[in-house]
Amino acid sequence: MKGGGGKTLPAQRGSVTWFRGWGEMGRVITLAWLGLCGCAWAFSPSSAIRETYQFRRFSNNPALIQHSFGLNFRQREAIYEVTGGEVDLRYHYYREQFIQSLLTILSPTNFRGFIRFDVPPPVVAFPLGDSDPEAKNQYWLDEIRALEASSLATGKGVTIVDCDAGYHVDEGDIRPNLLMEHRYNLADPDSPFDVSEGPWTMHGTAVTAIMAAVKDGKGTQGIAYDAKIIPMQISTFSDRDTIDKEEATTRCILRALTIQRARVIVLENQTATGSSETFPGTREAVKLAMKAGITIVSAAGNYSMELLTEATENTDSIIVGALTRQGEKANYSNFGARVSVSAYGEEVHTLFGPNGEFGDFGGTSAAVPQVAATVAMMLEVNPRLTPVQVKQLLVESRVEDPKTKEVGGLLNVLAAVQKAKEFHGEDVKEGETEEFADSLRAILASE
Repeated sequence: MKGGGGKTLPAQRGSVTWFRGWGEMGRVITLAWLGLCGCAWAFSPSSAIRETYQFRRFSNNPALIQHSFGLNFRQREAIYEVTGGEVDLRYHYYREQFIQSLLTILSPTNFRGFIRFDVPPPVVAFPLGDSDPEAKNQYWLDEIRALEASSLATGKGVTIVDCDAGYHVDEGDIRPNLLMEHRYNLADPDSPFDVSEGPWTMHGTAVTAIMAAVKDGKGTQGIAYDAKIIPMQISTFSDRDTIDKEEATTRCILRALTIQRARVIVLENQTATGSSETFPGTREAVKLAMKAGITIVSAAGNYSMELLTEATENTDSIIVGALTRQGEKANYSNFGARVSVSAYGEEVHTLFGPNGEFGDFGGTSAAVPQVAATVAMMLEVNPRLTPVQVKQLLVESRVEDPKTKEVGGLLNVLAAVQKAKEFHGEDVKEGETEEFADSLRAILASE
């Protein structure tokens, strides 16, 4: 099995595919960028840069640490067998590198995107019916035709798992749609049910609000305002983290697979070389979720890089790029043939918290929830859609333009939901998918 676009090195036992999470050129560029922007963040041992290795079989190299992804070897072996060898979580290893501070500095940026606080809502220039006040006259909602689509669907009956940086869970705009009984902190084993740790809790709050803030005449409303969200935290960006956010993202997917009602998983993570899928463990978990009938929606990332690994190791998930307010590819957005669709990543006015605070959100982090909410609406009108069919309909309905070609074309919520409602493709063997998902849950629940 190939790694993340690396090279093959000699090994003591069998062949080895090597993925370096940070190339020399990337280090130089990042240092220059950090110097220009004057960023400074606290150091954390949990964010050490790692070299990731994927072996065909067991490694006896004492310098390498094996990823467990929260599973014992019997569970990982059972997953390999039940998927006919298509998903392999058995032999993933890592080694800590000495350059520890760089990724620590970058980690908050990976989540944060571009945030401006204390931004007042725009002046209402046209009527939007009974939209919540903070959702009125939002250019991005208008451009992606989200409010029009609410006449067809609102995400009712669809559950989204968000793998993110934390949440202000008591915010009135999102609390009613959070399934708190399933919340989980993958990064801090001492506080597994506290998903409000660390300095970036506004990130998951903003993402959740864009997807599914309740429509109640107050604050804002989400695109799929009747969908339910399961909040999972994959990093606290502090020394409380016992695993890095890449492994935590993989564990988030695996935990979501144990929840029967989950239909969509959002990956709000990126690595220094691309999306979250540059990490081999995450790719394997994504493939597993897809086989179980769960649609994955992932941020392309904010490093102006072409997603080469994702194109070579194509999981068929939905990867989302970002546009400027003018509808052009954002200069920071990762790009390439592997990016499925794009949405707005600039001046996306939404809830941050705490205490009802609003501001402008951005980056591919802001674009992802626009697409994930659309997927929820598509699944409401046509629950039998497979993840591949969902992606196909999103691609067919996107608005293509030379300015957005590198990031797939602009999301059209109304057209996507209409296509989903009318879709009568090849008959899906729903029973087989459910049977596989049940078998998978049994494996994940075993000791």
